[in-house]
Amino acid sequence: MTIMGQGRAAGLAVGEKPLNQRALRGEDSSVGSELLARGRRRLGWMALAIAVAIVLLHVSYRTLFPTDLVNAPPIAADTLMGSLIVFFTFSLALWRLCWSKTGSNSLVFHLGLAYHVAGAWVVTLLGTSPKLGQTEVGAFGYADAWIVVVALMLPVRPWKIAVSCGLCTLALPFVVRLNEALWNVSAPPREVLIMNVLSTVVTSGIVVFLSALSYDMRVQLTEAKRLGAYQLLRRIGQGGMGEVWVARHSLLARATAVKIVSAEHLASGTKGNDAPMMRFEREARATAGLRSPHTVTVFDFGSTGDGQLYYAMEYLEGLDLREIVKRFGPLPGGRAIYLLLQACDSLREAHRKGIIHRDIKPSNLFLCRLGDNYDFLKILDFGLARDLTATGASVQLTQEGSTAGTPAFMAPEIALGTSRAEATSDLYSLGCVAYWLLTGADVFEAKSPMQVMFAHAKEKPTPPSKRSELPISPDLERIVLWCLEKEPEDRPQTAGELMRALAGLEPQPSWTNENAESWWKLHLPDVKSSDAILAAELEPTIKFVRPYEQDRLL
Repeated sequence: MTIMGQGRAAGLAVGEKPLNQRALRGEDSSVGSELLARGRRRLGWMALAIAVAIVLLHVSYRTLFPTDLVNAPPIAADTLMGSLIVFFTFSLALWRLCWSKTGSNSLVFHLGLAYHVAGAWVVTLLGTSPKLGQTEVGAFGYADAWIVVVALMLPVRPWKIAVSCGLCTLALPFVVRLNEALWNVSAPPREVLIMNVLSTVVTSGIVVFLSALSYDMRVQLTEAKRLGAYQLLRRIGQGGMGEVWVARHSLLARATAVKIVSAEHLASGTKGNDAPMMRFEREARATAGLRSPHTVTVFDFGSTGDGQLYYAMEYLEGLDLREIVKRFGPLPGGRAIYLLLQACDSLREAHRKGIIHRDIKPSNLFLCRLGDNYDFLKILDFGLARDLTATGASVQLTQEGSTAGTPAFMAPEIALGTSRAEATSDLYSLGCVAYWLLTGADVFEAKSPMQVMFAHAKEKPTPPSKRSELPISPDLERIVLWCLEKEPEDRPQTAGELMRALAGLEPQPSWTNENAESWWKLHLPDVKSSDAILAAELEPTIKFVRPYEQDRLL
């Protein structure tokens, strides 16, 4: 038996920004933010390593050559020590910035360019030996190595690398003049100086060329992250079925959540190469036909040449119900009813059209703000849905010998494998969700998924009022336990029937949109409406749109 898990279908945790406002207009989006994030981390680690190296080298030098700095002219010792202290501080500050959530990629990589120049000058300065009375030009090879290594780590436009390398090249003649003017250290022979400058110029030219090649490769790699008309921007979830990305349509200024489903996953347990795509297409078409405002809207679906299947749906911001309860505790009865009624509205339409969700659970019920509507619930992830209207060969597309769903919210008949999923199976799962909302606990808890499934099949649930510190009305508890009956015929038979029962309950007190607005403004003030997200983050006049948190070109 296979238990198929699900990732989150759409939406983000509060505080997690899907698209940086500079993401589409200020930074280097052409290399994609996954690559930008990696470059940022590499730069941070390098800055930390340099800071540690400065300390170790200073201690070693003091230990092994204690008289060198004493014999050097005071101004030389002071200059060397001052430059090391400044560069050490710069290194730590850059490391801290690279690993913090503050500061845009644009700021980080422009500081990286400044770090590139400053490092070349410091390395060149340290390559002098004032006590010998003459500049040692052989030490300048270290500066060339620095120019190469750091420049290739910065994912910025090649012309900026060229400017940075040009400033690095100026370090050699400047330090030679500084030695002569301040330390009375004679310059190396003119021919040697010219050869070293030319060497640095050639090195810089090679670096700029390699940087251009590397930049072009990054752009091409990022450009490849396209599914049909959608360009992937930022991965927001990953689960057993695949990945979910924030994307945008290449022509429409609309944020979209794109779910990518592995064809290999769909193919397990089926025969024939066309079966996965046929099942996926049937499920996507069925879901796209749902019109309830409380069902996530599916815009499009398709496949790629490498066998990946995807569908695009509306992009939401908010929290799923599991996260809501984990962060803020169990919900009062009135609010739970308010949310369950919305879930029933979605399931009522789906069941009427013969679509069974099969994976109703708190993480697939997403709470968001849409315009002036607060506590607006959307049911996500119809990716495991089964179409009861399917006939003939299409019925065989359901995986044989597998159990779809999540054990903690699985109806007894599904756990035992005695029956296929029906509308009453979804309502059992919705009863488990109601139990979670009221108590903050699963109906049954055990050490293994199999034990949980067995408990759903055989054990009687503890009334939620005995597991919650909040008051739960007897009528609401009766309805929850009604949904959790072991036999399908003993439960509500339709979502409409459950909806009428919930709507007929006495106020506990009741929950309204005004209550929800006050709660959101107090607890989740950073969550924007969809309209605000589109206005703030999907700026028009974009020359290119590149993947994942796209920072326009540095």
